[in-house]
Amino acid sequence: RLCMELADKVGGLIGEQPVSATGPGTGAPPRSEGFAMQDAASALVNLGYPQETAWQALRAVQQTDPEGVAEMKVDELIRNALRGLA
Repeated sequence: RLCMELADKVGGLIGEQPVSATGPGTGAPPRSEGFAMQDAASALVNLGYPQETAWQALRAVQQTDPEGVAEMKVDELIRNALRGLA
């Protein structure tokens, strides 16, 4: 996780573009979704949900309140996603 979070900073230091493991087939989020969304997805995966299911639940939360999601903390995201999964 540290490598992925620091890849964009290290790439800028050495003049190379970072290699991103995100993309349409990886199930990983775009970088713009923020660390709270990534942490919430990680927590859902640790609870036993498949990664794709976790991201679908978080995107459903994001669709219900697009502006509010940017302000939500990780625990709020997890709680709302679990409500959607129940």
